[in-house]
Amino acid sequence: MNRNNEQYMPTTYGSPLRQKRGYPYPKQMTSRQTTLRTNNFTTETNNDDNNVDTTPRPLPPVITNPAYLQGYLRTKIGKFMKVNFLLGTGTFIDKDGILKEVGVDHIVLRDIKTGEDVIGDLYSIKFVEIPD
Repeated sequence: MNRNNEQYMPTTYGSPLRQKRGYPYPKQMTSRQTTLRTNNFTTETNNDDNNVDTTPRPLPPVITNPAYLQGYLRTKIGKFMKVNFLLGTGTFIDKDGILKEVGVDHIVLRDIKTGEDVIGDLYSIKFVEIPD
């Protein structure tokens, strides 16, 4: 029986069941796929060796456009900076280090004293001081 271009097979109860024909959306990532980000492009790779999609896709403009905080901070990767975070209603915390990475909602600073990475919430940043 063919109904809306899908094959159905009847059961003993009289209701049709759809035959399993694989995942209907091959472009969507499954749990075994990973995403690689290089420069301004995202590449999806499939670890199953079938349906490999290596088409570069541009990153969202919030990350690449310097009119946004994320885009501007990406132009300062590798520079020393002091970042002021607001926690709650009146608590400021200062973190300083070398900017290592900028994500959609976070930044990564490398602490120059300990060498550890410090990840901070982008939405709680209030001031960023970048000395010359």
